[in-house]
Amino acid sequence: MSEEIVNEEETSFTSTAEFDKVYQQLISKIPVSDHRVASCVIYGHYRDWGVQKTCKYYGISIEEYNYYSEIFNFKQRMVKEMTGRKSKQDNIVNFLKVNVGKVVTPVQVATGTEVSLPTFYNFYNANRSYFKKVKRGHFEIVNPEMERANS
Repeated sequence: MSEEIVNEEETSFTSTAEFDKVYQQLISKIPVSDHRVASCVIYGHYRDWGVQKTCKYYGISIEEYNYYSEIFNFKQRMVKEMTGRKSKQDNIVNFLKVNVGKVVTPVQVATGTEVSLPTFYNFYNANRSYFKKVKRGHFEIVNPEMERANS
């Protein structure tokens, strides 16, 4: 197996020597026949990758990852992964429903929903009924159902 080079930026370690020491301690707990999968789990964990990213990158199963992370006593990293348009739109709509009546800027909505500013603007352009313009760059969040009922 070829050794992977661990960049210092990708780990919480100050040097590769420190990482090598920890790696040797952990890998010594595993039989030699299982070193490949165990190494994948170790490298993924110390690069601060989530389970899904590590498994996909190294081509290992989630069951293998969970087995070795339990042996190494790694805590599960919670990585919030938003994939796809629908989940982002749902996050924005939920944020708007909770904050009806508030005056916000696009940046506040984007950071509050953890989407990019262009994603927010795409949502804004497609769903103007959620917003009432107060002044340049400031919008009041309105409930479109209530606005239609009042009309």
